[in-house]
Amino acid sequence: MHGINLNSRVGLQYSSLNYKNGLRGEHNHLYGNYAFEKQNFTIALEANSFKMSQLGLDENEIKVSYVYDLKVGFDMYLLGGINFGWKSLNVDPKLFIFGDQLDISTGIITESNDPLARIELNNNYFDLGASALVYSSTFLLGVHAAHLNEPYITFDRQSKIKEQIKYTLISMVELDLNPRKMMYKLLPEDSYFLGGVNVISHGEFNRISVSEELILSNISLGTYQSLLKNESFSATELGVFSSISLNNISINFNYSFQLANSDYNIPGTFKIGLEYNFYKFFNTRRGNFKFLSTDNLR
Repeated sequence: MHGINLNSRVGLQYSSLNYKNGLRGEHNHLYGNYAFEKQNFTIALEANSFKMSQLGLDENEIKVSYVYDLKVGFDMYLLGGINFGWKSLNVDPKLFIFGDQLDISTGIITESNDPLARIELNNNYFDLGASALVYSSTFLLGVHAAHLNEPYITFDRQSKIKEQIKYTLISMVELDLNPRKMMYKLLPEDSYFLGGVNVISHGEFNRISVSEELILSNISLGTYQSLLKNESFSATELGVFSSISLNNISINFNYSFQLANSDYNIPGTFKIGLEYNFYKFFNTRRGNFKFLSTDNLR
């Protein structure tokens, strides 16, 4: 997605995950990409940080992406990309309670003699991914494969558990709701409907999401529904999102929640993001409120 329309961008997203037992997680995502328009490629840099302080969990990732943009037809473009990064996982064993710390008769927590209580639990590994995407001013279809090198993800060096390849399929279609600009009394001049279906397959875990978004000039409102499933459980997630564009700046909000599920603790999520687009014509917009735009391409 970094190569769409050969735009250069920088953005920041913050997410708060809230579990029903009081646990909280925080995710920060910083990204930026620079498009070399004459050479038809984009370089992107991303930094991710995820923390659950109550469990002592700390994950950090740096990722670099290269995306090449190729014209394959009238108003149709093919993007090919590769990304590689470095991920660090750390857990503080001081926050763990081991079996030998519990006194059954008194309930007192004593000092642990477990060998895991005295070692650093961390793992660092290299990660590799690739993607392909075709899009025009009306539709988008893409696929991404993450963890192609299947890195070892355990803290214990004697356990050889590998990360499984994660496949993501993304599809979108965008329709002009006011093509002849005649419905100005009912809709803004630039009004669009953006719908999408996304599929994620990661080992035993599968997720299917459907989204619907109404874009009314510089304001958008949308909803999405997700079905999550693996061998042991299934759950349904509902969400709402919105954004507002102010010249080159875009601010977005997202809130999701799970339908009642007593067996699994799936969090609700609140997300807020800020993005700046360096495309010079965004100052006057020129009908660029639509998401699938190719006006910056030759």
